Amino acid sequence: MEKPPPLPTEVLARVLRVAAIDGFTLVFIAGGFGVVSALCSDWLGAVVGGLAAAAGLVELRGRRRLRSGDANGMSELVRSQFFLLTIILFYVIYQLLRFDPQTLLASIDSALASVQRSSGMEVTSLATSLDLTQQQFLVLARRLVGVTYIVVGVVSLLCQGGLAFYYHRRKQTVAKALRKI
Repeated sequence: MEKPPPLPTEVLARVLRVAAIDGFTLVFIAGGFGVVSALCSDWLGAVVGGLAAAAGLVELRGRRRLRSGDANGMSELVRSQFFLLTIILFYVIYQLLRFDPQTLLASIDSALASVQRSSGMEVTSLATSLDLTQQQFLVLARRLVGVTYIVVGVVSLLCQGGLAFYYHRRKQTVAKALRKI
């Protein structure tokens, strides 16, 4: 026997629960990363964290509107996901275009040399430790960072796009539930 579709009030309750979890998670985690980035003088990270937290606040505002009986809160839930997706994709593209493995390697080698000196070890570069030439290491780093950011972009597209679609598909049902309340 097939299970009947959920009642509009059940759909509304689920939407409110999902929006609360996602919104509060964004505000606290993205906001926290934004603060940590600001403390580390990473201004781009601070701005991105702040904007992502703002997307969470938009989602929570949409949830609050739904709780007060305003069906237009669903549009804010959808918009918050597209806003967050846009922020993430711009950040991913920016990082892909500006990544400099030479700077990363110099920073890692400096830290590694400090540890090796304090331990009385022979100072070697990370590339040498991995039995790679510096050029091979730079190519490897560029590929790893590229793949990582592409995966972040695709996962974000699936998650935020999927959540926007989830909210959009439930607009009519939520509106019906709000009319009955």
